[in-house]
This record gives sequence, structure tokens and C-alpha cells, in this order.
Amino acid sequence: MFSWFKSNKPAIDPAATANATTSILTDYGEFIEKNTHGGAIQDEQILPHSKHKILQAALGAIEHFNLSDEQHKGCVHGAMLLAYFQAGVGDQAIYPAGLDPTRLDLESMTAEETMAALLSNQSGKEAFDRLNPLVEADMNRISALIANAEKIRAQRLRDASSRSS
Repeated sequence: MFSWFKSNKPAIDPAATANATTSILTDYGEFIEKNTHGGAIQDEQILPHSKHKILQAALGAIEHFNLSDEQHKGCVHGAMLLAYFQAGVGDQAIYPAGLDPTRLDLESMTAEETMAALLSNQSGKEAFDRLNPLVEADMNRISALIANAEKIRAQRLRDASSRSS
């Protein structure tokens, strides 16, 4: 059934693949620096590349690139942050408390005003509570993919070490 694939293998250019992966991760890293809202759920449409492409780039880098510890942590952390980007969220980020905490002037607000602001935005809290199970399921899925990438990475490093011995 797939004999045509065996005889007509697509040409894979490792340099082009590495450049594309690096470009995707660079774009995503710059995006994350400017656009994450601690614990908020955001629409995946705002990502600079598809969620799938970014995840595949991070996993590919973990598996195949010789990353520094900082780069490795960045790939793992960045992949996990993808769970907070979900389809159909809309233009506004959805926060755990229902509203953007940076918009509260806690120094000038009384405890009652703060509580009133939180209570008046229950629809935002309900939206977060409705979407949070998707985030948690995505985190579990991404964690499993990262664990697999880490196994591949460890094997690659063992193989490289045994060849150099």
C-alpha cells in the first residue's frame, strides 16, 4: 500500500528543517515575552504559528538539537505554555478570577471594592472554569509528549557518547 513512499522518499533537508524550527521557536519566544498573561487562557489564533507547529518545533528541538540548559528549559516551558492557548476563546484573555488583575488598582481600592470587582465579573470566572479542564488535558498531553522527546534526547546523547568513546 505504501510502497510508493519507500521508492519515492521525500528529500529532507536537515538544514532547512533546523532553520524552520529555529524560526518558529524564535517567533514564539518573542510572542510569549510580550503576550502571556499569568495563568490566563487565550485564543490559539493569536499565536505566531499554529499551536501544532510550535509544539512540533519545541519537541523536535528537544529531541534533535544540542541545546544549552537554558534553551532546553525554554523549549519545555514554552511547550507547556501552549496549553493556555485554546480554540474559540475570543479576543480577550480569560483570567482565573474572571478579570485581568493588572487592571485592579489594589493600592487605592478598598477590600470591598476589590471584592465587588471580582464578584461583578462572574461570567469571566465561569468561562475560565469551563475552559480550564481543556487546559489541564492539554498539559497532560503535552507533558507526555515532552517525556517521550526527553527519552529520545537521552538515547541520542548516549549514542553520541558511545560513538565518541
